[in-house]
This record gives sequence, C-alpha cells and structure tokens, in this order.
Amino acid sequence: MRAKLDIEAEVAAVGDLTRGGLADRWLKIYGVPAPKGVRRVFLERAIAWHIQARASGGIDKNTQRFLFKASATQSARVDTTGPDEASERTQSSRSLPSAGARLIREWHGKTHVVDVVATGYIWEGKTYKSLSMIARAITGAHWSGPRFFGL
Repeated sequence: MRAKLDIEAEVAAVGDLTRGGLADRWLKIYGVPAPKGVRRVFLERAIAWHIQARASGGIDKNTQRFLFKASATQSARVDTTGPDEASERTQSSRSLPSAGARLIREWHGKTHVVDVVATGYIWEGKTYKSLSMIARAITGAHWSGPRFFGL
C-alpha cells in the first residue's frame, strides 16, 4: 500500500514540474532530449507512464518484441524509398474503408450515405472514384474526402 502511495505522489509531482524540469526528466528517463515543440501535457503523460510502468515491472517481453519488430518494419519501409516514393506511400497508406463498408455523414441537415465497393464509392446511385469527388458534390467546395467522412 505504501508503494502505491509513493507512485501516486511521484506521478502527481510531475504536474508541478516546470517545462525545463519536464525536459530534464525526459532526458533522464529516455536518454534523449525531449522533442521540440511537443505540448507539455504529452511530456507529463509520457513521464507519468514511465513511472507507472517502472513500478509495475515494465513492458512484458512479448510486447517488447512486437514493438521492436513493428518499428524495424516501419524503419525499413521508410529507408528503402526515395523522397517521391515516400510521399506517394504516405498518401496511399491511409486507412480507407474496405469494400462493403458504409459511410454516413450529415451535412446541413441531410444525411448522406456512401457505400464502399471494389470499384470505388456509390453515393445517390452514382459510382465515384474518390471520396473527395463525393465531398465536393455534397458541399460545393473542395474537401478532402477522407477528412469530410471522418477517416
């Protein structure tokens, strides 16, 4: 019980640190300077998470292996592409809905339903190649389709 109170007090004390204190604590914990431009709340949460993880024994070995493998895969993907290929990969790797999904968006009091099919998207009986085309038809303005539909 005493240890739990100590951990809670240590986590609570993180909120009292100055920005410089948070940066120092980050450096001590992670061994690298805190990312520039990151919000204070992110630093506080990451430090508090580390305190709690350390107290509870940290991340189990299976999770560590999974994270290491995932980060290695991501690094390999990024390192093997040139600048043009990297931007194309980033744009095409967005998580778009699979065929059979249904997107619903209310706009100015009217509910719009879009069905995802293998050849594109169906809205009001017409097939479109992209969600952006549908968003433009609905709003009359240029919109990112995935953003308009909350993807």
